[in-house]
Amino acid sequence: MDINRNNENVYQLPEIKVMVVGPSSGKTSWINNMSGNESNFTPVTLGAEVTPIEIYVRGKKVRLHIWEVGSQYSGLGKDYCIGARLAIVFKKTGENHEIFENWVTNLPKMYVENYDASQNENIKTQLNEFVETNTTFSNRDDEHKEHN
Repeated sequence: MDINRNNENVYQLPEIKVMVVGPSSGKTSWINNMSGNESNFTPVTLGAEVTPIEIYVRGKKVRLHIWEVGSQYSGLGKDYCIGARLAIVFKKTGENHEIFENWVTNLPKMYVENYDASQNENIKTQLNEFVETNTTFSNRDDEHKEHN
């Protein structure tokens, strides 16, 4: 247990790095929805952008670090994948999954085809299932349960 200057318990939330890549539009809109930013203005992502998002899995808080790589930087994703646990690939129907293997190698992938906002709950459910099955929670996580 870490102690801060005020002698209060400091706890590190479980954290997961998630890559969001692909040539299709919708990546930034989905991230804005997940983070509660409902802006109508969605600029083009240049390079990479990181958005921390806290979710609850089995009632326990987990911090996701969502790394979005702009679609024009297909090769950039590989270097940014270090430490990532999942890649969410936004693509169009008919695009071969194999082309994305070079974008994000050695990561489990979740594919989102022809994104629109009606898919948000399904994507969130799949993401939560991935986090739940790929995260080890300690007893200390009980201190950070969702309070309803």
